[in-house]
Amino acid sequence: PALLPIIQIILNRGVGDGSLQRWLDTVRQWDFQRVVPAHLDGPLDIGPDQFVEPFQFATSGRNEIRFCDEDVALLREAEA
Repeated sequence: PALLPIIQIILNRGVGDGSLQRWLDTVRQWDFQRVVPAHLDGPLDIGPDQFVEPFQFATSGRNEIRFCDEDVALLREAEA
């Protein structure tokens, strides 16, 4: 799974205070085999470890958006 740029930018606010990592640690403890996203194709047959993979920026401390800068320029300006 992938996170949309807007979601990455919003969630990046929780990296510094550790709240995003605490949430991921909690979700990783749940026993599930499927995720039903609200806005994308689904369901996704993934478990806890696969669910947290797109959130690696929370552990690295860097939010490296995987989309071109033009696509997220407005979002980055709003974050500043």
